[in-house]
Formats: sequence, C-alpha cells, structure tokens
Amino acid sequence: MASVQDLHPVRAERERTTLLGMVAFIASWVMLFLGLFFIFAMYRVKQPAWPPLGVDSLPLTLPIINTFVIGLSSASLHWAVRALGAGRRPEAFRGVLATVALGALFMGLQLQLWSDVWASGLELSTNLYASYFYALTVFHAAHVFVGWSLLLWLVAMVRGAPQVSHALRAKLIGMFWHFVGAVWMALFLLVFP
Repeated sequence: MASVQDLHPVRAERERTTLLGMVAFIASWVMLFLGLFFIFAMYRVKQPAWPPLGVDSLPLTLPIINTFVIGLSSASLHWAVRALGAGRRPEAFRGVLATVALGALFMGLQLQLWSDVWASGLELSTNLYASYFYALTVFHAAHVFVGWSLLLWLVAMVRGAPQVSHALRAKLIGMFWHFVGAVWMALFLLVFP
C-alpha cells in the first residue's frame, strides 16, 4: 500500500517545512527565555542570601499546584492531538476542552499568586528581586495566554467540519503548548525554591 508521502508528496513536504518552521520559532523563544533565566541566575548567585535579605520567601503551594496543572494540560493536549490524528474527533474535542479548562485554571492560580505576593508587600518597585519575579512570570503568562487563545481556536477547528490540515495545526499548537509548559518547569525551579 502506498504511503501518504507517495500519494501526496507536496502535502508531505509542506508538513515537514511547517514543522521545521515551528521548531525554529520555538527555538528562538527558548533562546530568549534562556537569556532571561541567565540574567536572573547571575543576580541570584551574587546574593549573599536567598531570597535577598529583607524579602520573604515566595509561597510554594500555588506554584506547585500550577506545575501539576500545566503538566496535566500538556498530557491532555498530547492525548487530544493523537486522537485527532487517528480520526477520533469526539475524544480529541474532549481532550482539547480539558486542556482549555486546565489552561484557564493555570492563569487563575497565577493571578491569585500575584495577588498574594503583592498583598504581602512584594511590589514591582520593592527591589530588583521583585522586578525579576514579576517580569519572568508575567512574560511567561503572556505566552500561556497566546497558547490558550490558540487552544480556543483549536476547539472550534475540532468541532467544525473535518479537514486534513486540522491534525497538523493541532500538532503545531501542541508543540507551542508543551514549550510553555517546559518553560514553566524551568521557571519554577529557578525562581521559587
């Protein structure tokens, strides 16, 4: 039996090019986040104590919960993308909806964390530590919001009439969402302990 590549070489080449483009796109964001993390790590290493003197430790409960939430969202999206690729649209739809809900929960918990930290007295103008904390977490949250918006678009795609391009789009959105989750894991390890 002939493969899809044999029957549709142009579509297969377009898919490879698209995936490579997404890898390059994510790699550029990885470099940006690595630069930000490096700057923060250099600041952290130069401190005689951590957190810096006069600053309370950041709360850990919400960030730990958020780590599990973003991990679960990544797993549910992976399951949905695989289901869509196999033609199981109802399963894919449920998986994407679960991911959307988990993404909203992540953002809600993040808003609560910022509110709690701000109420404890750690404001943007408090010191460089506070500035780094808010800059890193807000920059990450902006990426989560973009990913979450793409997930809403994916819900509409999966719910609509089936198209061959849906599986590729779902895979691309999945790559971005997994990247956002990996960045959170790195951010959590760098900023919160």
